[in-house]
Amino acid sequence: RPEFALRRVVKTCNGKLRQLKPGKTRTISDQTITDTKLCIRRAFSEATGRYTSISYFCDDNIAAFWRQTDAQKMLSSGVLTPDELLYANGPAMWVTRCDSTAIAAKLRTQIKNGLNPSAAFLVKGIGLFVAGSEKIAPAVRDIVASSLFVRTNAFRLGGICGLNKRQQNFINQWETDSFRRKLADGSSEVLL
Repeated sequence: RPEFALRRVVKTCNGKLRQLKPGKTRTISDQTITDTKLCIRRAFSEATGRYTSISYFCDDNIAAFWRQTDAQKMLSSGVLTPDELLYANGPAMWVTRCDSTAIAAKLRTQIKNGLNPSAAFLVKGIGLFVAGSEKIAPAVRDIVASSLFVRTNAFRLGGICGLNKRQQNFINQWETDSFRRKLADGSSEVLL
């Protein structure tokens, strides 16, 4: 019944949205982080023809997200916000095992479908990796972290409703956001 569903949502929202429950985050070795960065860099370069920096981030919230049984499903629900679309090129790509050939194939599929290649990669058991300049990587991390929080709570409340194709196209074509993206990335094209 609709009234019951509405009451449940209102009760949950009034009861405050929950942060992910942090568990024990094991220390990831520097070698594992370096190997994963190289794997993602290789895949990104192979798929796009561009060399880029790869930054690594991991905190309790990122680790708590990848521990959820439905983490991959939540990330496959599409784009939630204009910032997620413009700066991270969509939700973080879920990576169960770092295989540069498989990641490159996913990136090529995105490009073939007219999408920009993912800039964020959530590698299960390791952390979040961001492809892009060191200047923009912290912003992408913050956008992804917010997205993980929203996705978890939306999923718990009954489902994730992302932006549709028309909304995404509008955002991608909007000159103001295009300007913001170039400005944040430090592009010289926007300087007067």
